[in-house]
Amino acid sequence: MLAWDLNRGEIMKHGSMLAYGVAEMDSAINPVVNDLLIVEDHPVMSEALSLILKIEFGLRSVRTEHSRERAAEAVRKGPLPDAILLDLHLPDCSGIETIITLRKLAPETPIVVISADTCTSMVAAALAAGARGYIGKGLIRKELCANLQRAFCGEIVVPDWYDPGHVDPAEQQKRSEATARLMELTPQQLRILRLICAGHANKEIAYQLSIAEATVKTHVNKILSKINVRRRTQAVRLANEVQLFTFAELG
Repeated sequence: MLAWDLNRGEIMKHGSMLAYGVAEMDSAINPVVNDLLIVEDHPVMSEALSLILKIEFGLRSVRTEHSRERAAEAVRKGPLPDAILLDLHLPDCSGIETIITLRKLAPETPIVVISADTCTSMVAAALAAGARGYIGKGLIRKELCANLQRAFCGEIVVPDWYDPGHVDPAEQQKRSEATARLMELTPQQLRILRLICAGHANKEIAYQLSIAEATVKTHVNKILSKINVRRRTQAVRLANEVQLFTFAELG
């Protein structure tokens, strides 16, 4: 598979995944990963990844969590992992919300997505949200480890079916800027935004979250201000554009 080396200005071949050399990210990434956090809700997949990667990388510690809330709590309590391997589709969250949550808690920790989702827009959204790579679950062991190694060392690794030429750079920049604004939201405000995107009115949101309707209204106003929109419909559109949540999650 061909890839563009930004450091050398030439095309290079990288197995079955596309990788970009990104010099400016090297300082933000610890190339030596001793402590890995795997966030994956499927028990068999989680155990298999844990065993394989501990052996292949000689990891000192591999921790596993099955939900966004558990992963956030693990990162919050510490110690911070050297890297995070993340499935985007979890029982309590589906979309890039987990990337945003974990990046707020550990901004310097590289997050690599591992997913069966083959939607080009999801890959673009994950990268715009700050993921260091996106790896498919269909890889054989050798390919998985090779691409994780490159991701841990600073390259942005994506599947071979993902063509960055089909992603408008201006649109990707807009996604990155929108994601940065969404990172300003508190966990409660993200919950409220999720319910807004699902079509709930303030009264329904108040009931579901067991808070006063006036409190919901205050949060909604703060949400709109933080993400720089004027109406709820604009907030929903922005969340959809960056794939903050998925339609399956919203029901």
